[in-house]
Amino acid sequence: MGISVYASCGQPGETDQQHAGDSSPSATEQATVADSATMPDSAYSNTGAIVATQAALRMIYADDLKKGLIDSASRTFSIFETDLNNDGKSEILVGLSGSYFCGSGGCTILVLSSEGKPISTITVTEPPLIIASTNTNGWKDLFLQSRGKWHLARYDGKKYPSNPSVLPVAKEAPAATLTRALDPDHSKVKPLF
Repeated sequence: MGISVYASCGQPGETDQQHAGDSSPSATEQATVADSATMPDSAYSNTGAIVATQAALRMIYADDLKKGLIDSASRTFSIFETDLNNDGKSEILVGLSGSYFCGSGGCTILVLSSEGKPISTITVTEPPLIIASTNTNGWKDLFLQSRGKWHLARYDGKKYPSNPSVLPVAKEAPAATLTRALDPDHSKVKPLF
C-alpha cells in the first residue's frame, strides 16, 4: 500500500513563520493525505516525506526558483510513498504539475529515496503511474502512460528511463488490481494551487 499526499513547495529559504502574516496555509499545513479511507491514521501525519520532498525540490530546482522561472502553480506537487526495491523503506514518487513541468506530452515525475535523494527523473508522463507486479534489477517495474499509450519502464541498475515515450508500447494495459500512484481520479483532494 502506498501513501498519496498533495503539498505545495514554497520559495527557497521560506519558513512557516513567514506565512504568519498571510491567510494562506504553510507548505506543511497544505499537505493532505489522499484516499484517507484506505490509509492508517499514522499516514495522515507523514510530514517526513513532505519535508524531504520539499528540500529535494528546492535543491534540484534552486537556480530556476531563484530566477523566478517556476510559477506558483508549478510549485504544487503530489507524492506517493511505496517501497520500490523491497528494502523496507518507501521511495517517494513525486508528481510535478504546472506549465514549468508539463507540456503537450505530459508532466515530470521524480523518484526520490526515502531521504529525498534523487533516483530518477521521468518526463513526458501522464498520471497515474502504475506499479507493476514484476521486478528488474531488484526494483519494481513501472507502467507509465505517455501520449495515451502505456509503456513498461524497467530499472537499469541506476535509474528508471527518463522518457517513456521512446520505450516500446506495452503489449497489454496494466491490470486494474495493480497499485495506482499519483492518480488524481482516486484522490479525495486535488493539488492546492
